[in-house]
Amino acid sequence: MRRTQAGFTLAEMMVSTAIGLFTLAVAVQMASDHTMILGQTSSRVDMTQSARTAIDLITEDLRHAGLGIGYRPDGEFGGLIRGAFTVQGGAQFFAGGVTQTLSTGSIGTDDLGIRIANGDLRTIADFSGTQGQICAGSSMAVGDTVVMLSQEALHAQTIQLLTLNNAACVNGQCRDGCSTFTYLVDGSYASDTDAATANYVGGTMVGDYAEIVWFVTPGLDAGGELRRAEIRQATPCAARDEQCGGLVADDVETLQIAVWQWDEDLGQWFDGTAGGAITDRRRLRVDVELVVRGREDDVEGTHQPVTLQLDPTGCVGGACGGAADDHRRFVMRTSIELRNGGRMLIR
Repeated sequence: MRRTQAGFTLAEMMVSTAIGLFTLAVAVQMASDHTMILGQTSSRVDMTQSARTAIDLITEDLRHAGLGIGYRPDGEFGGLIRGAFTVQGGAQFFAGGVTQTLSTGSIGTDDLGIRIANGDLRTIADFSGTQGQICAGSSMAVGDTVVMLSQEALHAQTIQLLTLNNAACVNGQCRDGCSTFTYLVDGSYASDTDAATANYVGGTMVGDYAEIVWFVTPGLDAGGELRRAEIRQATPCAARDEQCGGLVADDVETLQIAVWQWDEDLGQWFDGTAGGAITDRRRLRVDVELVVRGREDDVEGTHQPVTLQLDPTGCVGGACGGAADDHRRFVMRTSIELRNGGRMLIR
């Protein structure tokens, strides 16, 4: 007896193959879309994390700005450095009101300058103008740049310690004895012209003096690199470039700052970014804005330039109203009221 053999006809094979290919194409497309979404999500997460880390570090520095420095005799706050300034080593920076020029491919942003002395603190028991004594037990060392504050904190100057040795107290004010020091005048900070001849007996010596500068330098692919330079005698900065300070975050296109002072009579903040000296022991607030650029997308020209809030005339990625580019951007802003910059509001 003849057996009947079962199987697929040619038409059935063609239909099943077409269905299989269609299913495979859908799966590939879904995988591709999923990969793209994951990539975009990862890019957004990277941008957010990078900006948050940088903002947190900047906030911490600003909260300590002016610590151990005090006010100048005329009432000016020395913890923030505005306008053009030069640091140890000769590097020049500019803080406050910088016009953005990123559309031309350059990186023109604000530089944030901070003065701080947050190290060990000791009473100055004796001072003769060429040497002096501080209460023993400090962690300061030969070669350190420190701040001397007069008893009323009206005068301050930075000095570099040349020697520091335990010795009997000349005036006997220190419970655990004294350390005699000699010094070299350092020009990093002087509160006024009389600081060099002021009497520092009964004042304080504060260690760990530094000028901290946040700035952006050009990076790869027309991006920017956010850097933090903690500038001391031992770590000078010769130029405003990648050799000065450490890299904090890649692809930071813009760092902007605005300085605000509190008007007690009007009960409101006024913009002091481009103003003169910060005086009258007013409450101080600093607004910070960062623009972080993400990785390049597959589709060209998909993202419009970001308009900056602190400088609304500037745009990132192109001229204001210009063509879109291929990079996502994340903008983060924060406001910090300085702890050492005058009276703070207590509710």
